[in-house]
Amino acid sequence: MMRILSVDDEPINQLVIKEFLNKLYELSFVDSGENCLKYLCLMNPDIILMDICLPGINGLETSKKIRNTSGFDKTPIIFLSTLEQSACQLKIQQVNGHYMSKPFNKELLIELINTASLFKK
Repeated sequence: MMRILSVDDEPINQLVIKEFLNKLYELSFVDSGENCLKYLCLMNPDIILMDICLPGINGLETSKKIRNTSGFDKTPIIFLSTLEQSACQLKIQQVNGHYMSKPFNKELLIELINTASLFKK
């Protein structure tokens, strides 16, 4: 089963992701960029769902650090954010990420996860 790590500081967002995806994927949750980096190797996700606006290290900076972590340079990262994609498009491209705006559609999220998983390694 595909392992997904969800990084979001809002419990309601984590609850929605759990409700949408828990029967399809193995899910892990962290609430900050720091915790994402701390547990990344332990959780060994196939895909990362990343909020951009996080306390401390934001999602874009966290993703840059993930890309520099051995074994995770090609792990798909899907940014889920209320920010307009155009506001951070260049930074998303720099970490080879995908984007979906919040609130998100369950079917489209699953489709994006399945498509993004094809690009791993």
